[in-house]
Formats: sequence, C-alpha cells, structure tokens
Amino acid sequence: MLWIRSHIAAPQDIWTQAVFRLHFAFDVLTVPHWRYSLPVQPQDELWIIRSGRCEIQQGKRSATAQSGDLVVLRAGEPRLTIEPDGQPLELLGFGFSATLLNLDIVQIWQPPLCFHDSSTHIAPLMQELARENLQESPAYGLQMQALAQQIFARALRVHPPGEACWQTALARLRAAQDGAIGEALRYIEAHFQQPLDLEKLSRAVHL
Repeated sequence: MLWIRSHIAAPQDIWTQAVFRLHFAFDVLTVPHWRYSLPVQPQDELWIIRSGRCEIQQGKRSATAQSGDLVVLRAGEPRLTIEPDGQPLELLGFGFSATLLNLDIVQIWQPPLCFHDSSTHIAPLMQELARENLQESPAYGLQMQALAQQIFARALRVHPPGEACWQTALARLRAAQDGAIGEALRYIEAHFQQPLDLEKLSRAVHL
C-alpha cells in the first residue's frame, strides 16, 4: 500500500495510565451575594468563570477569581465560595476524580485555587460540555466524559505540574513499592523531563 503521508504511533506517555471519571457537570447563574460552604469538599471540581467575581477559600488558601479564570477545588478540604459584588455570577464546571498510578492527580498537581485560561481553548469546551448535559443526545454520557477529560488535560497544560509535584508522587509510590516497580520509579525520576517511552522503561528495569 502506498501512502502520501503516514505517521502512525501509539502514545508512550505515562499519562496513558491516568484514570479519569466525570461525576457531574453544571452551568450555574447564581443570585447576587451567593454564598456556598461545605465542611469538606466531597470531590475535585474544575470551573471557569464566565462573568462576575468569586471569592474562594479552601483550608488556608484564598483567592478571587474573575471572568476567564479557572478554579480548581480539591477534595477533602473545607470550601467557602462567595459572590462579593452583589451581582449574578455565571460559571461552568464539573466534579471529577482523576488518578495516576493510584495517586490523586489533583493532590500531587497542587494547582493554585485559580489561574487564567491563557490558552482560550477551555471555555468553548466547557460550553460544549454544558450543551451535551442539556441535550442528552445519543452517547451523551460518553461525549461528556471525553470533553471533561480533555478540559482537565488542557488545564494541566495551562498550569503544568512542577518538578516538586513529581518528586512528591514518586516518593509516595516508592514508599509503597519495591523490586522492578522501584527500579521503574527511579528511572522515571532520573528522566522526568523527557517524554516517557514505555519500551525504554521496560528495558531499563529488565522486563
């Protein structure tokens, strides 16, 4: 068979081992002076502010998010969110869980409470997620899961995990594992700035 162009490759990145689950999605327009608090945030959440401002507190952290900002709430911490200006607040978002090698990705990522969507790609994806949630077209649950996972991946690119995040993750994994898995972790730690090639990793640990 002749090809004009051919580039075929299976992804070899460690992120192929990630497990993502969408729990719910929401499109919210709040009343002025909206206030919502929880003693413990039950799941991770990712929002984008469409209009208005929101003051956010989680544990000892606090921030003010405005239009175009992404908000990441971590599970397991107290949560207080307030609209401070006496204006409606419009936001899109979803609740989710995500793990990598059995570690909670948001816990090792340690993102700030809010940061700006410099990519401009996330807002249209959030809007499409909200439309799917309303229309309930065939396979809408599968499409919503795919969109939410893509949004989460985009957020990771906008604010990438730093070296300290990976060192923390590797330390946690190393404490629980030994043998070939321990060798694999040491290899990943030594090459964390490079794309992870699973074939090279297997050779390095003699698998």
